[in-house]
Formats: sequence, structure tokens, C-alpha cells
Amino acid sequence: MSARSARHAARTASDRAERTRALADLMREHRHGAEDGLTTAMAQAAGFTLAEIEVYRDAAAALARSESPVTVPPARLRAAGQDLVRQAQALRRRSVGA
Repeated sequence: MSARSARHAARTASDRAERTRALADLMREHRHGAEDGLTTAMAQAAGFTLAEIEVYRDAAAALARSESPVTVPPARLRAAGQDLVRQAQALRRRSVGA
């Protein structure tokens, strides 16, 4: 177990969400590996501290299990969808005009 101050620093880190997502991605990569999941040693080798692993583990596991794209903000998805609609409309205009 890591020191209380290290766990507190991990809980209050400004990049907590990014690090949690990165740990979830790492969990997904190792889900079907030889060890049947991510070990603490693997996470530490990937650059996570023991305190980060302890603090972010549960949230990262929940993200790794989810099927929905939780990490992508809805506004970004909407903007991407609108761009695709514009591209499709432009293709239709070109095909009708040709």
C-alpha cells in the first residue's frame, strides 16, 4: 500500500481523468493476455505509480467494462456527425450535378 500523501496527490491531480482513461485503455489491452488481466507490475511498467493504481483502479475498471464511448464528449460526437452530414450533402450535390 502506498503512502497516504501519495494517494491524496493522486486523488487531487489535475490530470486524474486522463490517467484514469489511460489505465482503462491499458486494462482493455491486457484483458485477454497471458495473465488474464493487468497486473500491478505491468501498470507500473507503463508509468503508473502504486498510488495511482490504487486510486484509479475501480474507476478505470468500470470504464474498461463499459461498451459506450464514455471518454468522448457528446458535443464532439455531435460536431463529427454534423461534419459527416455536410460531406454527404456535398457528395449528393456533386453526383446530381454531374
